[in-house]
Amino acid sequence: MTILKKLKYNIILLILPGIIFLWGCTPEPDVEPDPVITSIPDDTDTQIRDFVWNAMNSWYLYQAEQDNLDDAMDDNIHDYVQFLQSFDSPEALFDALIYQPNIKDRFSFIVDDYELLQNELQGISEDFGFDYQLVRLSNNSNELIGYVRYVLPDTPAEEAGLKRGDLFGKVDGNQLTLSNYQRLLFNSRSYDLGLVEFNGSGFVDEKSVSLTAEVIHENPVFKTEVIENPGGVKVGYLVLNGFNHLYHSELNAAFGKLKNAGVDELVLDLRYNPGGAVITAAMLASMIYTTDTDKNFIVFGHNAKHRGQNQYLNFFSEVYIFDENYEITGVEPLNSLELDRLFVLTSRSTASASEAIINGLNPYMDVVVIGEQTVGKNVGSRTLYDAPASDFTSKAQANPKHKYALQPLTTKIVNSVGFGEFESGFTPDIKVSELDYLLELKPLGNENEILLETALNYLAPTRSQMIQPPGFPEIIVEPGPERRSKNPSYRSLVLDLVDDISAGK
Repeated sequence: MTILKKLKYNIILLILPGIIFLWGCTPEPDVEPDPVITSIPDDTDTQIRDFVWNAMNSWYLYQAEQDNLDDAMDDNIHDYVQFLQSFDSPEALFDALIYQPNIKDRFSFIVDDYELLQNELQGISEDFGFDYQLVRLSNNSNELIGYVRYVLPDTPAEEAGLKRGDLFGKVDGNQLTLSNYQRLLFNSRSYDLGLVEFNGSGFVDEKSVSLTAEVIHENPVFKTEVIENPGGVKVGYLVLNGFNHLYHSELNAAFGKLKNAGVDELVLDLRYNPGGAVITAAMLASMIYTTDTDKNFIVFGHNAKHRGQNQYLNFFSEVYIFDENYEITGVEPLNSLELDRLFVLTSRSTASASEAIINGLNPYMDVVVIGEQTVGKNVGSRTLYDAPASDFTSKAQANPKHKYALQPLTTKIVNSVGFGEFESGFTPDIKVSELDYLLELKPLGNENEILLETALNYLAPTRSQMIQPPGFPEIIVEPGPERRSKNPSYRSLVLDLVDDISAGK
């Protein structure tokens, strides 16, 4: 028996009548079962994933439709942790929680630094100071040409002499293409921008300008003008490029200027406005239409877990002034024009809070949309932090071990009569695109700028002859990416401040 025990295999003797069998087999190794997980591991990566799932389970607009967010998912801690850890990253987990991505949900996102996100939502970024759109040429090539939509004052772009309508095709000597534009335009703090001009048959190099990015605080209240139309009609013109809660006083001052001028009509230029704070949208609507706080502007619809929260947002009679920490620092009387008609200029960049203005005012006044089809973002979001005690809404209580944050869709937005089905965007009453006039772009606010001129001619059909598209054959196939595309908060409608206002803080 001692010898047998030393063998690498066991010998089994089977004795049958007249036959002796020797049977050898290899030993089966001892396999210990995986330990049962009874609590959430305390490593930071797992904590982040646990935060992602729980925050989405609580707030996500489509929580009930997403199987991976079923309430029973975390009933078995062992299986739940294994599910969290089955993904390569918190980002991959987040993606797996999105309901019908690019169909039902085109807008939710996750970031790994909420400080950068907050800056982006507040219009603070390291940038060059000009807004642009890329367009694709029609000859089936991948080459792109960019055009400058506007230039911010006191920025490197203005100092370099860039102006609206400038065309560019190269960065650091490299032709822009579908495959390289992100690397060349989005990931550099400095570059040489190669301007081009159209010579009648194609684009030729003109000159190059050098740009170095600086920290820029973009005031979204870009331009305010009063235009005297035929018949003595005074038309207010306002370019608003974002809904930023830090610039309520500037927005109110712009309407004070228009009110003091006695404007009869308003042209609101939202063609480059991708959205922002819903509070700012409500205050803008009040400046346009009414200060009657009993009238409803928009209605919020949350998932079943938050159905009782922030169900409505009325018009305002006062302007709340906020600081960068979302604290109210003052209150101003609100300047309202109390109009019964509004002209809104739009493009394929017009989204979210901009669309809420159109939708929220439609039940009360004649809203004439001029331009292009809007994006179709009838939903809102809020920033969620790893702060379970606050139901993930408090940045001050966020887990100090990381800076991950979520910006998921949390709210369906409808107007006072219950309409909110504009997923395909708003179709303009008068269709016109500045891309058709790319070689003749006039400054914003110029009475002959094509979208503004269209509105002015609507008010006074005999005012002037509209310009015709210049000879620009076989150039534009489709609009491409734009400057704001690099910003994860692009096309956002943010509800973070609604709680405080609703509570009367």
